[in-house]
Amino acid sequence: MHTQTNNLSDSEQFTDRSVHRYEVIFGEDFVSTGGLESTSAICATLGLKPGVRVLDVGCGIGGSAFHMAREYGAHVTGVDLLPQLVAQGRHRAAERGIDRVRLLSGNILEVDLPDDGFDLIYSRDAIMYNEDKAAVFGRMRGLLAPGGSLFISDYGRGPEPLSNDFVDYVAETGYYLHRAHEYAAALEDA
Repeated sequence: MHTQTNNLSDSEQFTDRSVHRYEVIFGEDFVSTGGLESTSAICATLGLKPGVRVLDVGCGIGGSAFHMAREYGAHVTGVDLLPQLVAQGRHRAAERGIDRVRLLSGNILEVDLPDDGFDLIYSRDAIMYNEDKAAVFGRMRGLLAPGGSLFISDYGRGPEPLSNDFVDYVAETGYYLHRAHEYAAALEDA
């Protein structure tokens, strides 16, 4: 059985070849489930409008950020742990002339961002890469403007013991999966 190291940047999960595979499955610019279809459906419920300031936590190669900038006129700052994904996203944004998207590499807990600087914080399937959910949610609260909104989708785990194969898989992917009540408690604490 592996011990969890969360060395995501050394993983095969997000190599150029893997990113291409994800895009074949999820659509251009997306490396996570749902792609543009679910992003469009979610964004339609968020009250986005021109000039809204969005923080996309776990932006990947920029799919959601590009959509919000193009379709809604949002100003999006994306943050991702993996510099290779951010580099691809920056290249795509420049190539397509998407100037309302700024992509940063780093951990949301450490990246220099303005307090109260965002009207919406949006995160899809990315917080699972941070072990300390309470710290992440506390940071998000500090970055959210008064009256701002938060949208999160993420993975967790059920109450049953995990199989050895699943423990190995979680360690290999760098996930930190919490039970629903633990996740909820971390959100409430923030």
